[in-house]
Amino acid sequence: MGTQKRYASLDSRTRVPIVATSKYIIVYLIAVVSELIITFAFYDKIPNQIPTHFDALMNPNQFTEKSLSTVLFMPLIQTVMLIIFIVCNEMMKASKIQISSSNPKDSLKINEEVRLTNSKLLFNLFILMQLIFFTVQMMTCFNIRNLRYVMLAILCLTIGYVIVYILMLLKVRKGHSYRIVENKSAWKFGFLYYNKDDVAYIVQKRSGLGYTLNFARYQSWLITLAFILLMLVIVFLGNKFS
Repeated sequence: MGTQKRYASLDSRTRVPIVATSKYIIVYLIAVVSELIITFAFYDKIPNQIPTHFDALMNPNQFTEKSLSTVLFMPLIQTVMLIIFIVCNEMMKASKIQISSSNPKDSLKINEEVRLTNSKLLFNLFILMQLIFFTVQMMTCFNIRNLRYVMLAILCLTIGYVIVYILMLLKVRKGHSYRIVENKSAWKFGFLYYNKDDVAYIVQKRSGLGYTLNFARYQSWLITLAFILLMLVIVFLGNKFS
């Protein structure tokens, strides 16, 4: 049996193409600062009972008392989401770069293209979510019923964008001969990656669409625990302010 060759690009890690973190912060600041300015400029116009839950057609069906904490709930959630998105974006940069021994240049190129496409998707989804949060803030605080149509339009746009994104990634992958070299025994139940011999804790999914964690590494468990805690905080805050 021949020895399998491995290739490494010394500058591949430093030139990993992802959306800059500063862009996330700028979008977040524009959305949240705008919300806060409008909310407190017209605070006396906010009704004493503000909606906290909507049905499928964006009609309010649950209400709570107006307070400083309730009108600041949405900006708080946006802050948590900013942290989550930035961490996910940086995780893409830290994920393992797989280079094929048979075609190293092509495999490195597709790694960069897929990584950049994923990063752009994440950023565009972040923009759409900030628009959703901004619209919800205006709907809940000022009872502007016509905004429900804007909300439905943004949700449809988000779903459509995800579909387009998946098609874009598939097109990028089909345009190259490179295929992911995988250790099938490391994929438990077909979707959980557990490989003690792999030093990377973030790897590409078997489908090539997105990334997953190597649960043989302690960093993966810390990341999972951190996300679980964040979700619990969001649920706790939602129950407290609703």
